[in-house]
Amino acid sequence: MRKVGFHTIFNYLMRFIKSNPIIMKKLIYLIAFLFTTAVLFSSCSVSKLSKFELKPEVLESKELFSGTFVKLKDGSVVNYNSLKIVKKPFSSPHLLANGKIKIKGSQIIAYQNEDHYAVSQNIFSSG
Repeated sequence: MRKVGFHTIFNYLMRFIKSNPIIMKKLIYLIAFLFTTAVLFSSCSVSKLSKFELKPEVLESKELFSGTFVKLKDGSVVNYNSLKIVKKPFSSPHLLANGKIKIKGSQIIAYQNEDHYAVSQNIFSSG
């Protein structure tokens, strides 16, 4: 008995498709549809790792609010009453302290406002 491999089956299939141009057009659409469907299903899938709840110990350990501040590159820490991130099109994002003081991202190491605490990416890359 003759051994039939993937290469042989593929060659027979290609000869059949080339001899029937109508099947070739439909096959291209079918392959495109199957590929798009596979990509959509894989991008919409949800794993068990993405769903988690914080343990009560972690929730209790979170500080409710410990102030609004900016740590500058010179090492000084400046406290403010309010701190807001401003992101405008065609300009670099910056912080707006007390509604009028503009602080560029290149000047800061870390900051904290009412919503979150953020650290400069340079800290992570240098260790």
